[in-house]
Amino acid sequence: MQFTIATIVSLLAAVSMAAPADRTTVQLTNDQTGRNAAAVIPLDGIPRQITALYGGSAVDNAGLITATSAQLIQIVQGAACVFAGPGGAAFATLNDRKTFVDVDGNPANAIPVVLNDATLQCEL
Repeated sequence: MQFTIATIVSLLAAVSMAAPADRTTVQLTNDQTGRNAAAVIPLDGIPRQITALYGGSAVDNAGLITATSAQLIQIVQGAACVFAGPGGAAFATLNDRKTFVDVDGNPANAIPVVLNDATLQCEL
């Protein structure tokens, strides 16, 4: 009986660990206001508008999505997320090894950046 239960538990654990992740979670933080918000992002390689992901959240200030940093709070091995500005120029990248990024590019200062025209694209 114990062998059967142990075998079943082991098989269930192996199946759940082998299941591919199809999404990750990215949190934006505004260190000046103390506000943050997280969004679940599919790992499908499709660029998504920041306003669609974070509009109406705590980092939305009267229609302006502002943040000083971003971080992966659900880390998926092999996943990468890229923030891009108008025209598709990347300005910040997160992945399973670099889980935090200062979006203003200046780690010495917390300068809020308006991200309304930016996109976020995550893929595995």
